[in-house]
Amino acid sequence: MAADDIKLAVSRHRAVPPGFVGLNANYGAILRDRRKVGRYGKQSVVAADIGIAATALSRIENGHVIPRLDTLDALLVRLNLDWGAVAIVSDDAIKDEADAGSRRRDRLFDLGQDIRFARRHLGMTLRQLSSLAGISLAHLSRLERGANASMLIYQEHPDDQGLDRDERRIVIVHPILADCVKRWNQWETTN
Repeated sequence: MAADDIKLAVSRHRAVPPGFVGLNANYGAILRDRRKVGRYGKQSVVAADIGIAATALSRIENGHVIPRLDTLDALLVRLNLDWGAVAIVSDDAIKDEADAGSRRRDRLFDLGQDIRFARRHLGMTLRQLSSLAGISLAHLSRLERGANASMLIYQEHPDDQGLDRDERRIVIVHPILADCVKRWNQWETTN
């Protein structure tokens, strides 16, 4: 598909993360098709899993509403889709984000990926782990994307206090999440 063929549903809207300029005009159909073809369940089941009403999911899938960022992110996670499936990338936005990036942000992203891989390895849904850990589904989703540096979840490694902030290691201190990642790392090491 050529860049000229892409129709933009929304630009500079709060429904897309940095690095994207808007949603594809057919974002709802993409989500609906993924849910149906991938056998992810009925609207009511998927909607309940991400904490919205089935009518809200119907309106999203029909393109009648543009959901909040956290709602759309939870839906993408539930359907095992990346933002690139429904959003339009801006090369300039990605470059700007990379220029503003840091090693700290990379570490948070890596820790988030560890949490996601551990959760999936343990056969848990986002909702199950968020309930077990006592944090919101949206918060856990942001953690898995590396978009949240909550002090309740992470801490800088105590041995690195003399280093520049960008050079300090970050460790997971939330006991449930730390245990999940530890179990996943042990499995990875033995297999």
